[in-house]
Amino acid sequence: MIDIQTDKEPILVYDAASDVVGSYQSEFYTALWSTFDVDHTDSVEELAAESTASRYAAVVYRWRSSTIEDLVSVLDRLPEPFSIPFIVAGPDDPTAVRNVLVTAADGYVPVGAESADKLEARIDTETPMSKTAGAEAVDTSALHEAIVEQMQDSAWVLDSELRISYVNDRLIERLDLSASDLIGQPLADVFNETLLEGPDYGRFERGLQELLAGSREQFRIQLTHHPDDAPTYTTDVLARPYRDSDDEIVGIVGIGRDITEQLAEQRRMERQNDLFRQAEQLAAIGGWAWDLDDNAVEVTDQVYDIYELPDSFDPTIENILQYHPDPTNAVREAFEGLRSGEPADLEARLRTPAGDHKWVRIHGSPKETDGEVTEIIGSVQDITERRRLETQLRENVDSLRQLYQLSADTTLSFADRIDRVLELTCDRLDLRYGVLSTVEDDRRQIVSVHGDHDRLQPGATAPLSESYCRKTIQQDSLFSLENAPEEGWADDPAYQRLALDCYLGGNIRIDGRLYGTLWFADDDPREQSFTETELAFVEVLTKWVSYQLERRSTESKLRELQETTQEFLTADDDEAVAELAMEAAAEILELPLTALWKHDDEDDALLPVTQTEEADAHFESQPRFEGGEGLIWKAYAMNSVVVVDDVQAEPDRYSTDTDIKSEIIVPVQSYGVLVTATLEQREFTDLEVDLLRILAASVSAAMVRVEREVELQRQNDRLSEFTGYVSHDLRNPLSVAQGYIDQVKETGNTETLAAVERAHDRMQTLIDDMLLLARKGEVIDMVGPTNVETIAEWAWESVDSRDADLEIEGELTVEADAPRLQQVFENLFRNSVEHGGPELTITVECHDDWFAVADDGHGFEDGPPRLDSETHESESGLGLSIVAKIVEAHGWTITAQDGPDGGSRFEITGAQPVDPEAQTEIEHADSEPSVDH
Repeated sequence: MIDIQTDKEPILVYDAASDVVGSYQSEFYTALWSTFDVDHTDSVEELAAESTASRYAAVVYRWRSSTIEDLVSVLDRLPEPFSIPFIVAGPDDPTAVRNVLVTAADGYVPVGAESADKLEARIDTETPMSKTAGAEAVDTSALHEAIVEQMQDSAWVLDSELRISYVNDRLIERLDLSASDLIGQPLADVFNETLLEGPDYGRFERGLQELLAGSREQFRIQLTHHPDDAPTYTTDVLARPYRDSDDEIVGIVGIGRDITEQLAEQRRMERQNDLFRQAEQLAAIGGWAWDLDDNAVEVTDQVYDIYELPDSFDPTIENILQYHPDPTNAVREAFEGLRSGEPADLEARLRTPAGDHKWVRIHGSPKETDGEVTEIIGSVQDITERRRLETQLRENVDSLRQLYQLSADTTLSFADRIDRVLELTCDRLDLRYGVLSTVEDDRRQIVSVHGDHDRLQPGATAPLSESYCRKTIQQDSLFSLENAPEEGWADDPAYQRLALDCYLGGNIRIDGRLYGTLWFADDDPREQSFTETELAFVEVLTKWVSYQLERRSTESKLRELQETTQEFLTADDDEAVAELAMEAAAEILELPLTALWKHDDEDDALLPVTQTEEADAHFESQPRFEGGEGLIWKAYAMNSVVVVDDVQAEPDRYSTDTDIKSEIIVPVQSYGVLVTATLEQREFTDLEVDLLRILAASVSAAMVRVEREVELQRQNDRLSEFTGYVSHDLRNPLSVAQGYIDQVKETGNTETLAAVERAHDRMQTLIDDMLLLARKGEVIDMVGPTNVETIAEWAWESVDSRDADLEIEGELTVEADAPRLQQVFENLFRNSVEHGGPELTITVECHDDWFAVADDGHGFEDGPPRLDSETHESESGLGLSIVAKIVEAHGWTITAQDGPDGGSRFEITGAQPVDPEAQTEIEHADSEPSVDH
């Protein structure tokens, strides 16, 4: 029973599969086509009864068998006319679609996810769905035959209303759409703006309308398609009207062939032909053909251009040969050989009708027919420019060979070489004058000149503003004038001064800096521009002259540096070496802003030593560089040369507020750093860096020599001191020994010989200690806990005390070198004995951290002397000089004072007291006073 269940637009679904029709099937259709109220039936009779009613928007036949017979049998049982759309729902297959649409069915939708939308579109179409165009009258076999004939291309059929009624698989694939998306659709809906641009579609549709109107039998058009997600392609479309059995036009059948690649190839061929034409023009190549049957010759326009022939010229072989004056008849013989089948390829001189001379290359290839030469195809190329360049290149090679010979000739001076080069180049360029000049301070000065001109003489100067050189130095390449007056120089001071009509010049640089110019000129203008080979030769020449000057400058600087190195050998001290280095940097290396720093090991800093005079004038003072400061410290720490072309761009620069723009920092081995700077940003040459490195190495060697000589002087001084010390300190034990010996002689008592032996031991100890210390360059040796009063007693035994008495007050143990401390007491005791007078009492005072030696004698005649390591014998006597050095070597201080009750007093402070129990046993001076450490 059919029952409309909802308010949605109703449709009736006929499904012959009665075993699946039911509530499940009804739910399936409702789910599939959710926008419709779906009724269903499996009875053809019910379908026929309902088809005449207006209660359904459409009838949908669920075509399961995919056989056309089943569909036709259903249609045959339906009443006519069928008042509502009859739409078939089946598989999405082009063959099935075509089979359905040649029947009386009104439309087709594929079964699938989009079935509802497509069905709604079919029902809502304003124009009632009609059967396939001419469905009742179409001869399907003829249609299929037409399709099969065109299956290699896209094929389609339109009805009389320009609806698509058939498409083949190729078109479906090309458009990337399904058959149901196309069949039944108006052509305009498919070929919208996304596939075919408006103007193209307009022309396409007008042509189709003309076919339907019968005003033309075929229509051909090229259409360019623009898919959204695919490359653009072009189709060549051919369409014809399709007629029924009554010869009425009922549609259009068309085919489309993809010609995208064909058009691309065509465009490529056109481009290639265009390139060939351009190449022919650029290469000056013309073509010719000679027909031997009638002796006719055909030539291209380029041949006329090469030979400079008038349009009226009759191109025969004889007429062409008259423009090749060849005493050897090589051209004529080549053409005769072509007749015999011999290919030709030769270069020949050409004389144009105007009398100008050219060079051409003639090429010919014989073509045979049945073994006989019947035609010759050839070409002719203008090679005049190539031959001219070859000639110039040969001249360049010859000139360069002569230039090399000049360089290798050691018998020539530099001035002679330059003179020869100027002469050589003037001959090469066919110009009168060749000049090498310097440019400095806006003036040009001539160094060397070739040619006779009153104002061009060696040493002559002129303002740069009155010379073409001012233009030359403004550019990197050569500057040339072929005709100065015509090129706007007639009123220029440079032209008015020398009246040189043509000029060619380039810059000369030494170590990257402008030296001057090398130029060639003439009083007369030049008929032709300077050629590329001429320009290239002069360019090479400027480099050669620059190199020669640079080499001469380098040799001169090296020679002067060597002389400075010899002066380093005679410098008295490091200050003299530093000053010589600054002079060399400024005058020899031409680096006026140069300075020297010395590394201080104690402070670990780079301390300023000296700088050049110009640096003094520009900078107030040399800074001190602490560890890690600036690029200078970086170079010193890395012990490598640092070249900075742009100081302002360096994040590690010492000061952000500096005028320095570029600098070279060179470590001076074992000394410090040598730095040169500029106030303008520039790139230092490798030569400048190398020369500064050589200077730094020389400074390093000189500083090492000076330091060695200073050390040798110190050693000599120490040896002198040693001699004085030995002679001085040996006097006491020697006097003591002599006294005891005298007693033995007088009394015959040999017991006093033990004292003599101790005196001799003391002398041996003094000699050994002083030799050791002299070799070590030190005053004291090992220190340890030492009892002051014990050492004082031993010292007293070694001194000729005469009638003096010794008193020791208090106790004190200090860190000291015992033998040297004994020397201190010996010399102080001896000083008191010698200067204190008779009945002298000497007192040794021991306190907590200091001790003193005092006497009650006459005291100091001229006041207490100053005692320190710099005290000389002339100031205080040798004994006190020895005392001062030993005390200071211990880190103590000794002060000479007048005693409170007269006499002299020596206080020694700064001693480090130690626990007496820590004292190690000290041997008596009989053998060698020492501390056992």
